[in-house]
Amino acid sequence: MSELQFFDRVLARLRAVPYTELQTVADATHVSLSNLRKIRYGEVKNPGVQTVQALDDYFVRIDGTGDQHFQTSDSSQSSDLPAKKV
Repeated sequence: MSELQFFDRVLARLRAVPYTELQTVADATHVSLSNLRKIRYGEVKNPGVQTVQALDDYFVRIDGTGDQHFQTSDSSQSSDLPAKKV
């Protein structure tokens, strides 16, 4: 998967998060709420690699999306995540 496809997938997933839950994503990824909003609405066209990776890692942990090649595993962080919505 190319870097652009990777980012597009993470961006689509970020846009699927209800606005009221962005703070939860910010807290879990250590990406500021302001930065998440800017990425989500296209004000930041090329966020840093660490930011995109943190978002992908979060989405992989909560709902299994993501590319296993880019995923980092850290099971110690899973306890602070909200339950997956069904």
